[in-house]
Amino acid sequence: MHLLKLLLAFVAVLCLIGCKSEKTYVSQVVFTDSLAYVDGSLYSGELWSDDTTSYCIMAEEGRIVSLTMYHDNGQVALSMPSIDSLECFDQKGASIPFDSFVARYEELADQVPLLIHRMTPANNEEEQQ
Repeated sequence: MHLLKLLLAFVAVLCLIGCKSEKTYVSQVVFTDSLAYVDGSLYSGELWSDDTTSYCIMAEEGRIVSLTMYHDNGQVALSMPSIDSLECFDQKGASIPFDSFVARYEELADQVPLLIHRMTPANNEEEQQ
């Protein structure tokens, strides 16, 4: 009986690992009325850049609530936990001012306005018109 319980627990763990959901990518999202939809439903969860490593947007019930960008080495480059809060980091993880971030990491910095634009409801609504 003990062996059966152990076997069932092992199978349950394998099912959980096997059922692990895949990442959702920004290209799978439709933005309508400042809300993120995936497969026609409001989306809650992480939305990853199509390259799977550049940035991650967090959505709650379709609303974009935060943004995290990453350096090539996997370190956090920019963290925007809300539209009013922004932190920038160098490749070693040290905090740096935004203007230094723009000067040092131009390729990443060029993506910031577009991503912030997606996070701002008023801008998304203007796009629709």
